Amino acid sequence: MIRFIIALATIVALFSVSKAAPATIATTQQLAKRRPVGFNITSIQNKGKGCPAKTLGVSMSNDLANLTFLYSSMYATGGPGVENDIKQKGCQVSLKMALPKGYAFGIETITYRGWYRLDDGVKAVHSSAYSFSGYSYHVSTARSVYQGPMGGEYYGVHSSYNYTEHTRSPCGSETITETTFYAVDLIFVDNSQNANGWGFIGNKNVSSQLSQVYGFKWYEC
Repeated sequence: MIRFIIALATIVALFSVSKAAPATIATTQQLAKRRPVGFNITSIQNKGKGCPAKTLGVSMSNDLANLTFLYSSMYATGGPGVENDIKQKGCQVSLKMALPKGYAFGIETITYRGWYRLDDGVKAVHSSAYSFSGYSYHVSTARSVYQGPMGGEYYGVHSSYNYTEHTRSPCGSETITETTFYAVDLIFVDNSQNANGWGFIGNKNVSSQLSQVYGFKWYEC
């Protein structure tokens, strides 16, 4: 538990670098009647031991409904003599996005999938957090805990969010033409209850990937 609190504090600290005033938010919740024109991801930056260079793939669906991260080096292992930096892996992603005038989008769902194997008394955690530029005072999170024994299987988690000012972008306008979407993923293995136990969480091997999908919902504003 102490390790998770420290890890979560690290996530919040990452998002608290910017102290900009809150951006203008959408004041209506009317669903967009058509696919917005003008949206584009203009810049991608990532850092962390869970996403070394060329190990993170980012894509947007043609209907602008799903933003997908694919990690090929996001895995953590815990066991006797394993160093803490192997037990925990994370990645911070920053995406600059061009906003269509008169539209805002909300993060409605987060779905992540991976693989884990845990001995008795060994625990694994997968946590995520995200925010938008101008909203550094608030971070939306998702967290899943897995308790061993578990012989080895894939896991999938689906989290839903209400449409609020904390889970949506600013409204595109003449003066607000872009936003930055910040996301952090963190996984770790805790064998403190069984010092001789082993555990693993993340992408199963080099040919598989841990996936994270953000479900977008577009609104007119």
